[in-house]
Amino acid sequence: MKEFEHRFKIESRNKIESKISEIGFKKQVTKKQLDLIFEKEELSNFDAFPPGYWIIRLRIEDDRKSKLEMKERIDDNTWEEHPFEISNPENAIYVLSKMLNASRIISKERQVWKSDKSNVEIAVDDVDKLGSFIEFEGPENEVLELIEILGFNLKESQPPYGTLIYRMQKQNKLSFNLNDFYNALKNAS
Repeated sequence: MKEFEHRFKIESRNKIESKISEIGFKKQVTKKQLDLIFEKEELSNFDAFPPGYWIIRLRIEDDRKSKLEMKERIDDNTWEEHPFEISNPENAIYVLSKMLNASRIISKERQVWKSDKSNVEIAVDDVDKLGSFIEFEGPENEVLELIEILGFNLKESQPPYGTLIYRMQKQNKLSFNLNDFYNALKNAS
């Protein structure tokens, strides 16, 4: 499944939620998401992740539903995703850490907004270590139209959360090890 997305830093959740509501979107759900990112060691040394770059993401949500996904970067705003559910995230961490580098942890609270008149999903996210964002995901033409309607400037579009965390790691502002992955999983329970 291809996923076209853009995200923008926001200052006021209340203001943006009001604007989203005004254009006919309704809040569907608020959930916590924990993403544990695994990648090949040699892929973790880029300044920017090139097309063809891939990761394995273990995502745990509030209901403890866990998904393992292979995500491959197609271009700056598009990823190809191949998800499947798993029943034992602890074992997945163990097996993946034997083959890949346990590289990043992304923890967020996400509000999902949808409209019957649009194929775009809007997420308002509070991302640990990064702040608040709005993310648009869906067909490219509809995403770009909503970005314009809500008054965002494409030049201010932010890279994926994993890239922002990666940049903090490169600046020695953050680091993760395998124990951090197990602790994050334990705290998500």
